[in-house]
Amino acid sequence: MMDSEKACQRRYTDLTMIIRPDFRELPLYDFILEFKYLKLSEVKLSGAELKKLSKAELEALEPVTEKLEEAKQQLFDYQTCLEKECQEALKLKLISVVAIGFDRLVWQTVT
Repeated sequence: MMDSEKACQRRYTDLTMIIRPDFRELPLYDFILEFKYLKLSEVKLSGAELKKLSKAELEALEPVTEKLEEAKQQLFDYQTCLEKECQEALKLKLISVVAIGFDRLVWQTVT
């Protein structure tokens, strides 16, 4: 079951994908994705400069690190909320995604 903006203690997850109860026996995971956006001016680089950087170099940029950490904290909050709501055990994967302009994406699996 896919849910955009799922309510969770007066906050909203960006994207939640929960396996239906009748598929719980399959080796599938539940997901929560949290999306963040940075303007190119916030990283002080052009799109062309961004395209030359590796994923590790992008992750090391201070604004990206801050957004990833912000997303991580939100994901942990959502995880706690969803685990309280759901009656069966979830196999959650938490993923933070940071878009840098429209040029690059950085993502991390939190758990």
